[in-house]
Amino acid sequence: MNKTLKGILIALAIIFVAATAYVVGRGQAGGQITSVVELSINVDPSGSFTLTADRPSATVKRGDPLSFTITAVPTGGFDAAVGLTVGGLPTGSFTLGAAVLVPSAYSTKLTIDTTKLVSNTGYGVSVTGVDR
Repeated sequence: MNKTLKGILIALAIIFVAATAYVVGRGQAGGQITSVVELSINVDPSGSFTLTADRPSATVKRGDPLSFTITAVPTGGFDAAVGLTVGGLPTGSFTLGAAVLVPSAYSTKLTIDTTKLVSNTGYGVSVTGVDR
């Protein structure tokens, strides 16, 4: 199963559907009124993770240093590696300290070379994490 996280800097969407019951109705059986509710059961047996950043945004002058610390926060016993990709920035304008985070080191630094940023209107940056 794939867990994908996207957003402006970081947003999360993880969905695992393991079982769903779709019995809906209301009626009479033997003089009794019965009612059934629809249920959706979500099960994530291996846990999951959330990506966080040390801050949600930054304003800098071209040429100033800029970096963010990106951390995968495991929940529910999650202990797999997390692969990271970065979107929304020009090619060659950033580096990741580690493109794959492992359980013993779930943090890395995203460093952005602001001399290579040409837009005066800003950038919407996405960091996507996928379990490996």
